[in-house]
Amino acid sequence: MVPFYRPFQSMCKKEELLKKRWLYEKEPTEQRKQELEALSKNYGYDFLDIRVPFEGHTMDDHFFTPESRYFYGHRHVVISRHPCYNPLNFHGHEFFELIYVWRGDCDHYINQEKIKLRQGDFCILPPHLIHAVYTENEQSVIINILIRKPTFYYTFTNLLSEFDELSSFFRFALLEEKNDSYLMFRCGEDAVLQHMVQQMYEEYFQDEAYAAPILDHYIMIFFGLLLRRHHQDILFFENARMEKEVPVSEILSFISEHLQDISLDMLAEHLHYNKNYLSTFIQKTMGQKFQDIVKEQRFLFAAKMIVQGDLPLKEIKDLIGYHNFSHFYENFKELFGMTPAEYRKVHHPETGSINLPVGTEFWGLRE
Repeated sequence: MVPFYRPFQSMCKKEELLKKRWLYEKEPTEQRKQELEALSKNYGYDFLDIRVPFEGHTMDDHFFTPESRYFYGHRHVVISRHPCYNPLNFHGHEFFELIYVWRGDCDHYINQEKIKLRQGDFCILPPHLIHAVYTENEQSVIINILIRKPTFYYTFTNLLSEFDELSSFFRFALLEEKNDSYLMFRCGEDAVLQHMVQQMYEEYFQDEAYAAPILDHYIMIFFGLLLRRHHQDILFFENARMEKEVPVSEILSFISEHLQDISLDMLAEHLHYNKNYLSTFIQKTMGQKFQDIVKEQRFLFAAKMIVQGDLPLKEIKDLIGYHNFSHFYENFKELFGMTPAEYRKVHHPETGSINLPVGTEFWGLRE
């Protein structure tokens, strides 16, 4: 297979092949047919086989992507460049997707609506939103950033209190399962953000030590700069009326402050909500049960303590309210794909060494 990574100034080999099939669809000639037949034997891509329809997934037959398809072990962020001439692929996913037009333009389809994105436009898409991206502009650089839900929660918990616009969107649209709302920033030619996205992209593909924690911090810095420089450029799109506000950021903050003994009764009393109503609303709004959210917050904190400090694992498990070490050990491995000791070895500044996981063809990662 042909590696998909390439610098921002050039098309990759796969895009050149996609263009040949695209040209054949526009004007099928015998010469182009023979060329595609030869290329199909050489490269093996289905889209080079003229017997296979050159089309993606429509809105009616869209597909849904689980987190497990792209995120492995300690990797919480996946970055790729959207291929030019790639057919429309309507899809939804469990994770958050960010689309940034580094240069050029593209068509972004949200359900049946087409929106033209231009240089500097930045979209934040929640899980379950059905959408697709398409471009024929060979000069365009469209960057996709995928972020796991726990990482996204952790990142924005530290930012929500300072930016009311994003806080409101995050509380209602971003966390509500199967909604049609999304957020866009019109950033224009912002050289600072352009440079930062390019750095993240290159860091992701360099496959060097400490790549995962560096990317996690890049994401936090990028969002901070985005909000600082463009909080006045936020555009909010919604297709359905949002429900009464529930302070999601306050829920996450309260959980993080009471990791040892948090309970739904405590939270309901703190927020002055009926316990049963709060439980139902949390599951609907955040897409997870209360106990699952608590579990994620506990182990995100545990992971942070494992990397940043020298506390024994026994003390860390006590800090997050776990009394059984085996239970703590099994849950940590389930969430992060490795044991606490392995996680510390990988992420500790003095011992860390990170390998880039194998990606998938659709998102344009290494093949």
